[in-house]
Amino acid sequence: MSVEAYLSQHTSHLSPKTRKKKGYLLSYLEEFGDIYTQKDLSDFVLHLRDKGLQESTIRTILGEVRAYLKWKGLELDFAKILRTIRTYRRAKPFSEEELKLLFQSLRDYHPIYYIFSLVLLHSGIRVSEALSLSAKDFEVKVFRKHQDFELVEKEILFINVKAGKFSKPYRAGMPLLSEQEKSTLKRFLSQRQDKPLWSYALKYPKSVKPKVLTEHSVHKFYQRLSKKLGFEIYPHRFRYTYASMLLAKGFSPALVQSWLGHSSLSTTLLSYARAMEDIELERWIG
Repeated sequence: MSVEAYLSQHTSHLSPKTRKKKGYLLSYLEEFGDIYTQKDLSDFVLHLRDKGLQESTIRTILGEVRAYLKWKGLELDFAKILRTIRTYRRAKPFSEEELKLLFQSLRDYHPIYYIFSLVLLHSGIRVSEALSLSAKDFEVKVFRKHQDFELVEKEILFINVKAGKFSKPYRAGMPLLSEQEKSTLKRFLSQRQDKPLWSYALKYPKSVKPKVLTEHSVHKFYQRLSKKLGFEIYPHRFRYTYASMLLAKGFSPALVQSWLGHSSLSTTLLSYARAMEDIELERWIG
């Protein structure tokens, strides 16, 4: 039973455009070869990754492949494969060059997403946690120390994160904000004391439409920005980068665990050990 027979049997009632799309998706399977086992399916996903496809595209292809394999009478654990994809994506912090391009683009064209991305990057909180914040959840703490016979003050921002789907309440530190970023964020918060934190106005030629960021709109925005800038952008990647930066700066794993809201230290160490590999090797080399 071939892909051609499957398409002939199951797409006759669909529009030519939809039939063409299904044929295109299954062409990746024809290129790879037949699938009979779970290992074949895993190898197929690796094949798709090697082609540089984004996760959303791989998921779409797998959805069509699943329907085709079911038609052939073969049931495989696609849920396990999708979990593997998510784990693979999360093990990839942004590079310095990617962050530079990302924030330059956001600063010039998308002010609300610039602030939102700044919060994700420098607090490591999940996108659902960020969307539930208000200005009152941010806290400024002043630290003082004597340096070169002078009293030096340093402000550190913290976020009091509410209980969510994946965590209990916790506090995330933002010690790596630059002075300019800190000033921008504080100015933004001062303007949002009495209104939703992530509300903004969409301006049309003859009208202005009020909008509020949602989880759906955030994911869609980052997907479009990924295509524009040429590298993968998704909310959890900011969290991964946050932890990697803290560990690289010498913050203790126990503190990073606390700021990420992880219930155990092993979760922090297992999740972010790969990010430290290149950093540690570069430090050892010189």
